[in-house]
Amino acid sequence: MYSTRLVPRSHDGDNIRTLIRLGWLANARVSGVESE
Repeated sequence: MYSTRLVPRSHDGDNIRTLIRLGWLANARVSGVESE
């Protein structure tokens, strides 16, 4: 993970969306493994 201190405050919204997307992908991956 990169430090959020390196990212301008104006991009916080994009960072949150990215974290949500990464979390969703990670969750989907775990769900896929469990379903196998």
